[in-house]
Amino acid sequence: VSIFKLKGFPWDNIFVFLSDFVYLPPIFDRFYLASGPRDLWSFRWHQVFRFIFWKTGFEPIFRLLENWNLEIRRSVATFCVFSLSGFLHEYITWVLDGRVTFGNVLFFMIHGVSVLVEYWILKKLKIKRFGLIGWILWILFFLWTTPLFCRPYLRGGFLQAEKVPTPYSSKHLDFLWEWLGRFIKY
Repeated sequence: VSIFKLKGFPWDNIFVFLSDFVYLPPIFDRFYLASGPRDLWSFRWHQVFRFIFWKTGFEPIFRLLENWNLEIRRSVATFCVFSLSGFLHEYITWVLDGRVTFGNVLFFMIHGVSVLVEYWILKKLKIKRFGLIGWILWILFFLWTTPLFCRPYLRGGFLQAEKVPTPYSSKHLDFLWEWLGRFIKY
């Protein structure tokens, strides 16, 4: 009998128990210092999930395309992982709001392409990262695409102060969402 088929199994207790013995990287590592999209998504954002996306998205696609050029295999697998993430986030917003907008899918596909473009440009220029101008352009690009990601969550009410676990008071979050609402129409 597979343990996954047992009904009523206390999964929460098992995961809490195991987490005491397993090192989990920090979820965020100073994301505001990311030098570009690849740095953000590969090393600074949701590192807990990196292994899962690597094993369930990147590796199977990479292996499936074994007869292809190595760089093309990496590119296709990378884009597939971003697409997978987009569809997972879209599913969450669909459950919250009951509507499918494909905003999250578009956000992650655009960011997948940005990771690939940055990789190819850096490789062509034979440099490791862009300087201050590159960082500023990256931040502007990220802010420009953020509404695609945030709108469905705001519209679905998920980002309301009482629904977000935080050490801050709901007054802080209400102010933040009111301020964000000026720029993000949902």
